[in-house]
Amino acid sequence: MREFVLTQTVDLLHHLSLQIKNLKQSPSDNDAGEIHDVRVAIRRLRQCLLVFSKLYPDDSWKKIRRKLAGVMQSCGEVRDRDIAIALLTESGVPTGSKLVLSLQKERRAADYDLRRELARWHRHRLAKKFQSHLEA
Repeated sequence: MREFVLTQTVDLLHHLSLQIKNLKQSPSDNDAGEIHDVRVAIRRLRQCLLVFSKLYPDDSWKKIRRKLAGVMQSCGEVRDRDIAIALLTESGVPTGSKLVLSLQKERRAADYDLRRELARWHRHRLAKKFQSHLEA
């Protein structure tokens, strides 16, 4: 059972890495779908780590979940603004209004922070480190 769980966890890590790569390569003004995909991949991996926590060596799964929480938070900051902007424009608020422009500015700042977080994830090869730690 442990080997099966580790294999599934590694597959989820690879899937998350692929989603992060796709997000990093997408233009920041048109990445809502990629952000959603990263969030789904993180939720799946975090749930897997929690459910099967007893099958991983020591408390290695806790570190991974904490790192994933940071990426998830950054994705959420961008996604929240996307949703707010969409709701406002769909309800007739002009795209040039102060409120929409302010949200767009916040979104750009949140997207910048997200991309820094993703660069850190990639630069530190966190997926590979997590994988090797889980298999130890």
